[in-house]
Amino acid sequence: MPDTSATRSSGSSTKFLDVAFKGLSVVVIPLLLWGIKLEVNNAIQEERISEMQEDLDKLASITNSVQGNTLALVRLEGKIDNVNEKIDEVKKLLRSQ
Repeated sequence: MPDTSATRSSGSSTKFLDVAFKGLSVVVIPLLLWGIKLEVNNAIQEERISEMQEDLDKLASITNSVQGNTLALVRLEGKIDNVNEKIDEVKKLLRSQ
């Protein structure tokens, strides 16, 4: 006659393992989904960072251009001031004659 206590313990072990695997799957599946979500968010942020870096590079070149234009404007203002002074001198000379 088979040992019923061994069969019972084998059955209870199987039930225990079944419950343990179900419990682990309840924990593992959300963890996997959370991990996937983190990876997706990380990839999105890396893409945003690279886009922002490109924007910064464009802004740096625009800033350099503006600075160059500012210097050219200052030079032109100086030349215009010199021309105005010479015109004023010519006016004075013409009026004095």
